[in-house]
Amino acid sequence: MIDHFRLFLLWGALVLTGLLSSTAARAQETPPVSVDQANEAVVLEVTNGNYIELLDAEDADIRDILDALSRKSGYEILVDEDIEGKVTIFLTDIDLRDALRIILDRLGLAFSEETMQINDEERSIIRIMSFDEFKSTFGYSFDQELGTRIIPIVYIDFEDIVNVLEALKTPEGKIIFNKDTKTFILMDDQKALKAMEDIFRKLDVPVETKEFILKTKMTDAMTQAIRDRLTKDTGRIKLNREKNSVVVTDTPLKVQEINRVIQDLDADGKKVQIDAKVIQIVLSDEHETGVDWEAIVSNYKRLNFTAFDTERVLTKDKEHLSFGTITAEDLNILSEALETVGEIKTVFIDQFVADNHKEIEIVIPDKAVASVEDDDHRQAYPLSEDDIKFSITSKILDPQTIELNIVPSMYRIADRETVNRKRQNILLRSMNRGADFIRSASRVIPGMGDGSERIEEGDLIEERFSSAVDIEVDDGATVVIGTMIKEIYVKRLHKIPLLGDLPILGFAFQSEGAQLRNSEVIIFLTVRSVEE
Repeated sequence: MIDHFRLFLLWGALVLTGLLSSTAARAQETPPVSVDQANEAVVLEVTNGNYIELLDAEDADIRDILDALSRKSGYEILVDEDIEGKVTIFLTDIDLRDALRIILDRLGLAFSEETMQINDEERSIIRIMSFDEFKSTFGYSFDQELGTRIIPIVYIDFEDIVNVLEALKTPEGKIIFNKDTKTFILMDDQKALKAMEDIFRKLDVPVETKEFILKTKMTDAMTQAIRDRLTKDTGRIKLNREKNSVVVTDTPLKVQEINRVIQDLDADGKKVQIDAKVIQIVLSDEHETGVDWEAIVSNYKRLNFTAFDTERVLTKDKEHLSFGTITAEDLNILSEALETVGEIKTVFIDQFVADNHKEIEIVIPDKAVASVEDDDHRQAYPLSEDDIKFSITSKILDPQTIELNIVPSMYRIADRETVNRKRQNILLRSMNRGADFIRSASRVIPGMGDGSERIEEGDLIEERFSSAVDIEVDDGATVVIGTMIKEIYVKRLHKIPLLGDLPILGFAFQSEGAQLRNSEVIIFLTVRSVEE
């Protein structure tokens, strides 16, 4: 009986020893609890003592955060007894001292750093104290040199403000941005911080973006008028010249204001009135080469008389056209000056009113027009060879400026070479552009489409110039087209002095003849925008 009892005690002792050994082994395998695990409110990752990869604290006690920083960094952090408070903070990739400044600033706390000998070892000591204690100890405010601001952004993007902040930052200042929380952390002197805070108040405001499709051609004057009304540092525009549109980003009130400005500048519903006057000057011997327009007009442009298809010269006696602009005041002076160049005859006077972006046509007859005496002076001439046509499309650019796109062409009698060349060109282009091109081309060159009309030798055809001219003119000013030099026969009365003036008998001492003289045809186009 006693042997059985002893055996039972021995078995119990062995079991207890095994349990204690197992518990000890498990205790050795389980790592010690870290600061992070002991306090779930603080998550901290530190590299090399001075660099914080991650600090995430939500409503955490300041002492827990400082204790975690001390343990992970190896720094001795001493906290005054009266220090308390809760902190919510999220920081990544930041220096330890910068992190301390940011954390403590939120509670109105400060820190000082010194080196002390502890157990024959030199160690860095960081002491946490109140602002008042710091100033009492050191004689100046903690934030005198560097202060901190934590500013979340709501409406603006990082890229839209960071360059502005960098320009305001002092060399000692720092700008940190947390993409996860969309928060800026600013460290700088008080003056720079105030300037940066002002920028946030101006830029981080609700904005809207609106695209305006323009009906008239976009100009520098129009875009400048829009820029002048943008909110400083907040508003911006983006131009799309292919779509002829402008995208405006600004506060809602400013977008409404700019909308009204664009409506005023965009000339929807307006028409263009062109007062055309064509004169022909029989040039005197002194001015037989014509007027030097380059020396007279503004915005001078030159266009050679070459054909669209072949670049060949369309006519030998007309080498080029001159284009330019002139003000209303200077036009009156020019009209008087031209009287000294030769004898002036009016070819026609007409007025055209066209919708914005619509085309009008003016035909200048090649025949001797100096003898025209039609009082009405309006176009009423049958087309003939070497007549020149100007196809003019007007565009209102802004309330003060109109652009004319001028495409000249010349009428010619078709010879066999011309007929063959035009047909070949149509066929070559149609191979690339399809049958629709032939149908559209037939409206420009008769006979090249469905066969309803055919171009034959002897037909009068229109040949376009190889290029066109775009010229801008102020509203109410005049576009001048000159250098259309042509030879004409002018009737001249010759008489013997004194005797040729005698009544009745004077006819015996007079004779009439035709004299070949140079002349210049000049076109004046006075342009105005008018309401419908």
